[in-house]
Amino acid sequence: MSLYTDTVGEYRIDELARKAGMTVRNVRAYQDRGLVPGPRRQGRIGLYSDFHLMRLRLIADMLERGYTLANISELLSAWEQGRNVGDLFGFEEELAAPLFEESPLEMSAAELLSYFGGADISAFDPALVNSSGVVTWADDRFVIHSPKVLDAASRLVKEGVPLEAVLRLGTDLREHFEAVAHLFVDLIAEHIFDPMGDLPPVGELPRLAEFLSNVKPLAKVVAEAELLRAIDEAIQEKVGDRIARFPVSPGEKVG
Repeated sequence: MSLYTDTVGEYRIDELARKAGMTVRNVRAYQDRGLVPGPRRQGRIGLYSDFHLMRLRLIADMLERGYTLANISELLSAWEQGRNVGDLFGFEEELAAPLFEESPLEMSAAELLSYFGGADISAFDPALVNSSGVVTWADDRFVIHSPKVLDAASRLVKEGVPLEAVLRLGTDLREHFEAVAHLFVDLIAEHIFDPMGDLPPVGELPRLAEFLSNVKPLAKVVAEAELLRAIDEAIQEKVGDRIARFPVSPGEKVG
């Protein structure tokens, strides 16, 4: 087992293009025009960050609205000249700054199965693993994006929960969490960003960057509190009544 070489939010150009919904050729063209900065070099490999991904999505969004590449270049230049370049980049960097900060791991299929206590390989479905979002297949090895979640999953398997059931749980949880995230972000977009129109005024960028910096930890607190409350209630509903039915003699204690 070895530490994965990329940090969270770093992509090779083909993965960056896929996440941005465009071709590698597009990415290189925007880079050549100066619309997107170059990658960080790690040997001969170029690594792009969430900052690059956010910039590409911004470019794609503006193109969809009818802007030309020349218009976009002029707008970015105007933003940078009309306000300290740090205001624009600071806002973009805050947009891209992840709440999720774990260093991924890289494993072979055998290593991953071994991590689950030698689970039956017949139950191992790479497609199901990929759909969970916690683990993805890349270059004949599995990339573990969240070692903490992997550790929790392995403990469930070792306690007797089937590996396939744990993997399906990961897929289902991801879908539900994405829906919850959209509820929170849609509320912010509706009341904070939408009133400013398609492009916020340059003068608002520092305030919006500070707002994003404050609201992300707030979202984390709310999500954690509500999830833990819901889990407590679910445990009482599904398990508590079963424990209560155990016969207890006078003077005996349960547990």
